[in-house]
Amino acid sequence: MMGNHLLSNISYPILGLLFTKVVRMKELFEDEKRKETGVRDTGVALDYGMFYTMGLTLVMIGVMSACYHICPTSINFQFDTTYMHLLAIFMYFSLFKSRHPDVAPDAIAAFSMLAFSVTLGVLLS
Repeated sequence: MMGNHLLSNISYPILGLLFTKVVRMKELFEDEKRKETGVRDTGVALDYGMFYTMGLTLVMIGVMSACYHICPTSINFQFDTTYMHLLAIFMYFSLFKSRHPDVAPDAIAAFSMLAFSVTLGVLLS
């Protein structure tokens, strides 16, 4: 019975690692293409950090969700929902940054807002 709780969450870490691998392959492909063409960097700089963060967050959603389903307590529920909340915010930042690269918030402002949001979520639930 307990194994079913682990098996139902195994896809999150697998897909998170697969997503991270795809991001790494894309990064290496873009670097190789830039070297072959000899074109200088122009335009918006490519930054893959947010995509790596999203992949690792997906892995942690699986780990924390499995912990919650093995031993459901209110504390484990906080860890489980916090990572889901984090992934949603990272996806929002990624989409916003891809559409508006010139007005996207810097990392300190974004993560400060994120910390404030997660703190409110923990205190109010």
